[in-house]
Amino acid sequence: MELEEIKTKEERAKENEYESQEENTRSEGEDKISEDTANKGESVYSKLQSPAEDIYSATSFPYAPLQNVKDFQRRAEVYRGVAVILSILSLILAAAVIALCVKLQTQPVCLETYTQGELIPTQRSCSKQECSQICPRETFKVRTYMRCDPGWKQFGSSCFYFARGWKTWAEGREECKKKGGDLAIVDNKNLQEFLTKNGNLAYWIGLTQADSGEYVWINNVAVGQSYWSQSKREGKCGFLIGKDPPNHSWGTAECSHNTAYICQKEA
Repeated sequence: MELEEIKTKEERAKENEYESQEENTRSEGEDKISEDTANKGESVYSKLQSPAEDIYSATSFPYAPLQNVKDFQRRAEVYRGVAVILSILSLILAAAVIALCVKLQTQPVCLETYTQGELIPTQRSCSKQECSQICPRETFKVRTYMRCDPGWKQFGSSCFYFARGWKTWAEGREECKKKGGDLAIVDNKNLQEFLTKNGNLAYWIGLTQADSGEYVWINNVAVGQSYWSQSKREGKCGFLIGKDPPNHSWGTAECSHNTAYICQKEA
């Protein structure tokens, strides 16, 4: 019994000694870990304090020399001056264009001008005084501008109708009278060229042979400048061939023949 108690005391003493050794070992380990951590933190901080890796170190920025700044300012002033000058020139040009447009719209234009006996049509009518001021060297016939009826073509102060139906000379003239006109009278070179270029058939015109043998217009005015072709004249009624050379597009035929005709009336 006593041996067992002695053995138990010895075992308890060993256990207490073992526990004491474990506590000492654990305490030494914690102290070592704390020391290592402190040393490590100090090492990291010391690295951050190095100039190469210090994120809080001052950053240097390159500054342009003062001369470069002055050059930049000088160029900016030049560009600004050029822009102002161009803006002023643009305003002046726009004002000139507007003034010119207004002037052209209000400028009266003579409707008809006679130069060396030939009629030259223009765009708008004006008073005799205005036309004389605009074109002092010309002679003007002032009249109201009117458009021709549908199917008619205007030249100067007259309208012309190129009929395609075939009629005798007398029948063609009668048809023209029904339309308010008569067979065409070609009394100048410009009109001769106009009729020749716009027609593509043979057309009766207001030209006949009088008892005296000379050719006269339906208004009894003798033919002045003529445009006869080289072919032989046959018959007493005159015609004009479209698309032929204007200087040689007239001919004559029997008045009973059937062909197209050209009517003329005042515009």
